[in-house]
Amino acid sequence: MANGYNQVILLGNLAKEPELRRTGDGNAVCTLRLAVNDYRRTRTGEVVEETTFADVAVFGRQAEAANESLVKGSRVFVQARLRTEEWTGRDGAHHSALRIAAQRIEFLDRPAGSAKPATAAPAPAPAAPAPAPGAPAGAAKPDAGVKPGDLPF
Repeated sequence: MANGYNQVILLGNLAKEPELRRTGDGNAVCTLRLAVNDYRRTRTGEVVEETTFADVAVFGRQAEAANESLVKGSRVFVQARLRTEEWTGRDGAHHSALRIAAQRIEFLDRPAGSAKPATAAPAPAPAAPAPAPGAPAGAAKPDAGVKPGDLPF
């Protein structure tokens, strides 16, 4: 197989407040500490909850929006990629770390009483179905006034 697939999807809650910083050229980077709960059954049938903590790096405008809108406890959906960072330490030793780099994040809610304002607009109401082509304005829907007992099947 010549091509790989690098995709990470996480759904969890912020374990602490977002941390915004700027790179040397002024780009925003926000670190989100995400707590992701998972459940499994033991051999005895007992359900055990396991929490995994993951640091997610968010970049650019998404980073700024995350820092402005999210608070500890906020529920977040993250679609990301894994990246390897490599560096040489002060002692000359080579180091590497696996990082989670967000491509897309969605703010699912805010904890009650949070001080930060929401930035997402509410979802629009579903539109009413359009009248059939050629139907006069204000024409009744085709099924208006039909009762289930009136149907031949």
